[in-house]
Amino acid sequence: MSQAAVCSVGVVFSVWLCNWRLMTGCIVLVTKS
Repeated sequence: MSQAAVCSVGVVFSVWLCNWRLMTGCIVLVTKS
């Protein structure tokens, strides 16, 4: 794998991880309210 491919995979994964955490935060807020 080239460095560019590893970089793009890392970016996609970090964005997905961030979205997953945001979704979890939203679910927690909705559940608490």
